[in-house]
Amino acid sequence: MSKFLNIDGDYKISVTDGGEIRLDPGTDGKVKIIGDLEVDGDQTIINSSTLIVDDPFVTVNQGGRSGGVVNNSEGDVAGIQIDRGGDDAFWVYDEQGLADAVFIGRIGSPSTGNIVDLRTSRIQTGGADLKLINDGTGIVTVEGCTDYEKQIFEYDGSLVDFTVNPVLKANQHDTLVNAKGVVDYVDGFFVGKFQNKIESLDTFVVVHDSDAFAIDESAIEFTIDNTPAAKFFNNRAELQHLRIQDTTIETTSSNADLVLSAPGTGNVQVNDVLYITQGPYQDDDGTGGGGIPNFGVDADTANPDAPTDGIKLYSKAEGAAGSSLYFINGGSVQDELVSKKKALLFSMIL
Repeated sequence: MSKFLNIDGDYKISVTDGGEIRLDPGTDGKVKIIGDLEVDGDQTIINSSTLIVDDPFVTVNQGGRSGGVVNNSEGDVAGIQIDRGGDDAFWVYDEQGLADAVFIGRIGSPSTGNIVDLRTSRIQTGGADLKLINDGTGIVTVEGCTDYEKQIFEYDGSLVDFTVNPVLKANQHDTLVNAKGVVDYVDGFFVGKFQNKIESLDTFVVVHDSDAFAIDESAIEFTIDNTPAAKFFNNRAELQHLRIQDTTIETTSSNADLVLSAPGTGNVQVNDVLYITQGPYQDDDGTGGGGIPNFGVDADTANPDAPTDGIKLYSKAEGAAGSSLYFINGGSVQDELVSKKKALLFSMIL
């Protein structure tokens, strides 16, 4: 049978100190309060298995704030506590001396407990930057993953496989790469990709291979400060304007002198027979005042041009002096050096 109690004014139920007021609607009944419910006290315990709240917000730490900052007996933190039968878990809003307050999950203590992991499949920033680490010396790691880098790149053993094209696996264009992946990529690149050039600004070494490029000869080229310094072929070497091929040393530039010099008090020393072949001197054949380097002035291929100073020694067919060794000096004086035998003969005649 229903019973109604209508009170005009306040209504108070009071028991002795330490007593208990129990509203018991039975097994299937319920207690319904129409209007606001305000509970004063140190603790409110809800033993129901399911708690349903229609309001979109639940306020905790009501009144426990100071100047817009969380402030209570636990420090500058407030949140939700989960009973674990031991070290409880906490999800708290933490303002403990931080420039920017953060939400933190902890175990054991809401303010000093160990930080727990957060599992999610996606973090959305609404277009803003995502700062994974904003302080200290921490790192971002994928520790615990199995062969993380091999989920990004194609691999052959322990190195990225550059024989596969593309080397990046499908749908991995926006994937972050770990340090091991970078190392494996670089090592694999130099194994799988032939690099024919080492370069720093305008100084470089480059390899030209006739099997790989449409050129006549394979060579290694050295350029320093954008100036060709040397080329090495399979049968010769060229150092600036000097060519070394087998046992021959010559200039690479036509009409250029080959200079042997020993600075200071040194000498150019020949420790064996000095062999001077006879002309013709196709590259030094003008006797009509052509001079160096005006070669080919006339058809006199038997004699070189006179030097601007000093003397030239050369060989041609034996003349009256009997030596086949000739000279021409800066004054265009030309003659054959006399042999000992002919010198004795001339002295006897004269």
